[in-house]
Amino acid sequence: MRSWAIQLQGLELPGADAALVAASVDMLVIEPTRTVRGMEAFATRALVRRITASPGESGGRKLCLAYVNVGQAEDYRTYWQPTWRAPSRDAAGAPDFLLALDPDGWPGNYPVAFWTPAWRRVAGELIEAAAADGFDGAYLDWVLGYQEPAVVEAARRQGVDPVAAMVDLLLELRGRARAVHAGFVLVAQNAAELVALDPRFSSAVDGVSQEDLSFRGEAGAGWDDAAAGDIATSEDDAALLADRLRACRQRGLCVFTLDYARLPQHVDVARHRARAVGAVPCVSRVALDRLDPQCASPAR
Repeated sequence: MRSWAIQLQGLELPGADAALVAASVDMLVIEPTRTVRGMEAFATRALVRRITASPGESGGRKLCLAYVNVGQAEDYRTYWQPTWRAPSRDAAGAPDFLLALDPDGWPGNYPVAFWTPAWRRVAGELIEAAAADGFDGAYLDWVLGYQEPAVVEAARRQGVDPVAAMVDLLLELRGRARAVHAGFVLVAQNAAELVALDPRFSSAVDGVSQEDLSFRGEAGAGWDDAAAGDIATSEDDAALLADRLRACRQRGLCVFTLDYARLPQHVDVARHRARAVGAVPCVSRVALDRLDPQCASPAR
């Protein structure tokens, strides 16, 4: 695999589907839009079928993965019930697996006690729906939720090891997905250190994707905003992340990167650093509401 791209917003807009089908990349990660409240009628299955029938950059068909947030509840999803209460700055929400506000300021996203049976049912149903819709796999966000302070504190009170509980969840999701789609793959975002923390991790997922190896953006920035990317990761942090990605490769996992940059010279730096650790790079902007032309073109 040489290239990949991601788009989570705007899939319903005119021309978005054609752009995804035409993109010269080997893998696409997209929002399974019918899980968004008000978009239940979106033809996710038909879009996935068109994408996976189209050629990738390397000559085979494209892979298509569904974005699934396994460490946060999102109040715009169809699973969010009218009786649920969002957390506030001062209090947890209801049900009691809703623990806190998103630490980066993303509205409507709430870290969860992901070990609870209620949340595991939610996550499992999302994965099963993605498998049934024909996705080749799932791109799992907030796997790093085991580090979130509110989550760590809730786990301490309940006598739970959050690291082990996250790997337990990943293993359960893998089993549930493969009961529907035997070849379904899981890619965990921003959790490369798990390969050293729990030996089961490399059996629970097929790959890892690291954000911000070289550049990041600010939450909520629009596509053309200056804060949409180009904020440099410190050299120390970049070196640490690179070491973790190398360790994942040594354990047989596929490795991807997702950097946020607007300036061509930063795009080049991000791609070069990713390839230096054996990763497949993607460069976009934090809005993720369209395909970056540089990301959708053949890798240089």
